[in-house]
Amino acid sequence: DYGFTNISEEYVYDEAPENEVIHQSVDQGTEMDVNTKIILRVSQGPATKTVKISLPKSDQDYELEIRLNGKSVLDKPISIAAGTTEVEVELTGVGKQTYQLYWDGQLMPEPYDKFEVNFGNG
Repeated sequence: DYGFTNISEEYVYDEAPENEVIHQSVDQGTEMDVNTKIILRVSQGPATKTVKISLPKSDQDYELEIRLNGKSVLDKPISIAAGTTEVEVELTGVGKQTYQLYWDGQLMPEPYDKFEVNFGNG
């Protein structure tokens, strides 16, 4: 709106909603020449990854819950059939996240109690 034409956009994964400007190279309200290069960092929203999770073999069915910082990341627990040792889930996030696994409300034993996902840098 002010005549600047040297504007570029950098799209990154971020918790902010998609297409929201999350940073600009020049502070708002700063006076400058109209030829100044301005870079806008724009959110693509969080990244999505499909993740394979190793599970301990159980002789009983159970409900699997995935938590991040104590909060469930799924709409509802996943029903796991007896004998299942791997499950695939789709997760969204930004950066490195460490998730905790619970079966029937209890933290799973090590080494199955947690796993890490790197969604990339925003």
